[in-house]
Amino acid sequence: MFDSHSVSQDKPLWASAAYVALAAFGTSIAAQVLAILLGPRCSGSPPAPETALSLARGAVIVQAALAILLGVVVRKSLKLRSRALLFHRVSVGTMLAGLGLTLGIAPVANEVGVRLSEALHVPMDSVRWVTLIVQHANRAEFVTLGLVLTLLPACVEELLFRGLLMGALAGANRAGVLLLQAIVFGLFHADWAQGAATFVLGLGFGFLRMTTRSLVAPMVAHATYNLVVLFTMRWMDDAESGTHETIGVLCAGLLVSAACATLLERGSQRRLAELGES
Repeated sequence: MFDSHSVSQDKPLWASAAYVALAAFGTSIAAQVLAILLGPRCSGSPPAPETALSLARGAVIVQAALAILLGVVVRKSLKLRSRALLFHRVSVGTMLAGLGLTLGIAPVANEVGVRLSEALHVPMDSVRWVTLIVQHANRAEFVTLGLVLTLLPACVEELLFRGLLMGALAGANRAGVLLLQAIVFGLFHADWAQGAATFVLGLGFGFLRMTTRSLVAPMVAHATYNLVVLFTMRWMDDAESGTHETIGVLCAGLLVSAACATLLERGSQRRLAELGES
């Protein structure tokens, strides 16, 4: 359900939005440097290969640093906190539509990332690197990766980008807010393929935040997508890892996502109308 504040005409807090974006980039870079410094050392050359646990440790350090940033911002800015921390209940139908939207655009997002990397002649080494780690992880390591690479970033990143950033931009042009937060979300991942893919996904997550006026749906959708990717990496054959999605899959995904987006928008307008009448 919505409250009266969720439909009020807020003015965008541009300075706060810029601070959140820059602080997210700076915190992420600092955390990654810290993860490298705390990583295993070896006297020989080349350095020791990455393991599942070291990958998990690095992810935890980055997400923990971002979580601290979130805590600092919401504690200092009561106005931004009231805009950002939206956890209204979402119906099962709305949640299913959100999952359909996310999984529908997932093949498109992945294809955009692959095509951009090919156009720029940038190898997708980071994707192959993570895939190999996931495939060679034992059961305990795989469960650990499932927690730190799916649930943790889904919560922290949604609070940061769809919560704080979109909350700061509330009141600005709707399409502009949707596009801007997706651009920042894509740039945040600092990788051509992953950045392009997360830009597309960010549009979907942002749309969920707008139509449900809650972070619950984008968090669940984000975690579900991450989990699907992780399972795909786990059981994907090497020969299949570099293949593109077929045109049929892409078209089907777009149709599903368009249908789900329509349902979400209609539901949002209906709830707004009900609030206006009450």
